[in-house]
Amino acid sequence: MFGPATLLVNNAGVQVERTVADSTDDDWDKVVGTNCRGAFEMCRAVLPSMTENGGVIVNIASISATLADPSMALHNASKAFILGLTRSIAVDHGPAVRCHSVSPGWIETEMADDGFALAHDPGAARVAALARHPVGRLGRPADVASAVAWLSSEEAAFATGQNLTIDGGLTAASPLRPGLF
Repeated sequence: MFGPATLLVNNAGVQVERTVADSTDDDWDKVVGTNCRGAFEMCRAVLPSMTENGGVIVNIASISATLADPSMALHNASKAFILGLTRSIAVDHGPAVRCHSVSPGWIETEMADDGFALAHDPGAARVAALARHPVGRLGRPADVASAVAWLSSEEAAFATGQNLTIDGGLTAASPLRPGLF
């Protein structure tokens, strides 16, 4: 036995590239089952112990929760659910439990590689994505891990119910930046 749960990081996620009209029931079950129900069930499992002993939950959302990616209807909606779940837990279970979400942008992962691979020219798609990031690079898993570590630490003890965007400035920049149109 390891003792009571004091930290939960919900980091499971899948995506299906389809519009609402093109999505199937199986797509719904896969995306919503993993991204929404999985996070909900994990939170529900640790909340009794955390409510009694204190703890922190960090849910991994996505910039897709607030900015809809084309043909990603279920992913966009499922990540918006994570933001609402996060705020609800923070309000309903504080002060014993702090709950946050982290919304990564393009992170150098297999999921990002799979997204680029769907493009007509994957190399050009990667270059175009890089051009949209004011920091000049895609994120690294360590960038997200550092955000999670801070939100989980005592340094963030006065924060709860917050969403921290880790996207290299992607969502801060206008899509009409010079040279892109």
